[in-house]
Amino acid sequence: PLSCGAWADATLRPTGARDGPARAGVASVAMRPVLPRSEVARQRDLRLARILQQRAQPDTMAALAFNALLVPAGHPYHHLSAGDSITISGLDSGKVRAFYTAHYSPSNAILGIAGDITLPDAPAAGARRFGGRRAPGARRAPPRVAARSAVGWARRLAASRRA
Repeated sequence: PLSCGAWADATLRPTGARDGPARAGVASVAMRPVLPRSEVARQRDLRLARILQQRAQPDTMAALAFNALLVPAGHPYHHLSAGDSITISGLDSGKVRAFYTAHYSPSNAILGIAGDITLPDAPAAGARRFGGRRAPGARRAPPRVAARSAVGWARRLAASRRA
């Protein structure tokens, strides 16, 4: 089976004769995503509904509060990685395609190969399926932002409980 998700990974576990077509399918999705408007809109609406449901879950609200208090603005962990209703509602297929083009490139990827293949054959097998796409530019490092001290956060939390 093939599994893909917003965490940007794919796992392929075909056996026997299905191995070649399955690898070709993964390469096609990774190298030439279609991203039709209707599907992007459907996924956006599903994500917005999930965000609304999560607002009623104490663990999600606690994670939001924890991240906002402990991690400074500008750091990737300041917000939940799945986005919020403001960022998600503005997504369309053009923005998703532009993000894909900017971030899903060979310089930001790792191709892991396992199974019935020899180590000398692995690079050529990867290049056959994934070698046609070139990186649009230099790999961008995530921003360097220092996390706040957990001591100050714990003191504020303790003070708010006493109040």
